[in-house]
Amino acid sequence: MIHGEPLSRFRVVDTTKIGSMKEALGLMCSRPSIEIDRRPEQVHASINSCQLQHIALSYSKFAGVRLNFAETRWFTQVVPVAGRGEFVLARTPVTTCPGCGVAISPGLNFRMNFDAGQKQLSMRIDPGALARLLTAINGSPAVKPLKMEPLQDFASPRARVLRDLILLVVDQLGRADEKLPDLVLAELEQGLMVAYLFGNRHNYSRLVEREPCAIASRQVRRVEEYIEANWDQPITMEDIAAVAGTSARSVFRTFRHSRGCSPMTFVKQTRLKHSQRLLQFADSTTTVKDVAFTCGFSDVGRFSRDYYLTFGELPSATLLRAQ
Repeated sequence: MIHGEPLSRFRVVDTTKIGSMKEALGLMCSRPSIEIDRRPEQVHASINSCQLQHIALSYSKFAGVRLNFAETRWFTQVVPVAGRGEFVLARTPVTTCPGCGVAISPGLNFRMNFDAGQKQLSMRIDPGALARLLTAINGSPAVKPLKMEPLQDFASPRARVLRDLILLVVDQLGRADEKLPDLVLAELEQGLMVAYLFGNRHNYSRLVEREPCAIASRQVRRVEEYIEANWDQPITMEDIAAVAGTSARSVFRTFRHSRGCSPMTFVKQTRLKHSQRLLQFADSTTTVKDVAFTCGFSDVGRFSRDYYLTFGELPSATLLRAQ
């Protein structure tokens, strides 16, 4: 659940002027042509947008306009929040509502039509970053360009995971009273891109969903050693695949079978151990939030819960004893 207007800290434009709409959209993605669908006094656009390293997250409300975009350079995920809309992708219409979204591949021209009260979240992903992630997951470069199936049904469990993760990240970015640490932002981006690949259907879906091969125990140990040595740095699927010398899917399968958890769960466990040590040797200026962010936890409440489940006390109790 999102508290208040999504990404309100990152206002781009709130206007009734067509020129301002074009300029704002041109800065974010590409400059569209705009058709007025109602009387000029009923035209309105409100856009909030937060740019990360490889991903941009946006919230938008439009009324009385149709937007026509030339070929997009991004992979895009649209999550309707309220109302209905229509996307026409290369002449194929796709209707969106809170129960279904749309995925857009680079190279497509598309039109967006909005009903009154239509609001949406969108995520734009750099295609180079997504291609590198897909290579790490499969263990080999993609032969053909990645192409997404446009219509997405949020009744699908994997699609819901993607939608809920977008809502969670948007809420955290909107509520944070300061910029989240680079470690946290990098791994949030990684999680969103992984969820995008698994939450949509595309021409590589069968490949990423097939049963991966097992790997040798020494490769699992190399991954463990890498995680323990780099716990305070962003750890991505690309890193894990490179360290093991195989596909990330094979690492995850063998790691889970031999260690009883995924590599990312092992990352969390390792960081919790370091967070305990940081709290035990804290000085008078240290806060639980400082330690959570240092150890890669973006939500202090979730960090406190995980810490309690692991060590049997809240991090604030550990900190209080140290101080």
